[in-house]
Amino acid sequence: MTTITGNIKTGRKTVGLATVQLTTDGSLTTEKGIQIYADISNSGIVYVGNSDVTANSSDTTDGFPLDPGNSFLVPIRHPYRLHLVSNVTNSKVWWMTL
Repeated sequence: MTTITGNIKTGRKTVGLATVQLTTDGSLTTEKGIQIYADISNSGIVYVGNSDVTANSSDTTDGFPLDPGNSFLVPIRHPYRLHLVSNVTNSKVWWMTL
């Protein structure tokens, strides 16, 4: 069992056709990473990656696809480095630091 120490932070981000940062809080750090969940009501796919992330358009910049209702843990210390884009407007993701 993993023990979570420190404060858990949570948030929501609306994602569209333009790339956005998951969070712009440069002081936010994690111990284990960040869990990202794509809202079940999304009508498209959210892609997670670097600042040049694209939505299913380039082998070198396509992000990790996150279908509606799915989640994954990104083992990253500085979540502000993650960027999102969707293949539709008004997608939502929820996140929680670990």
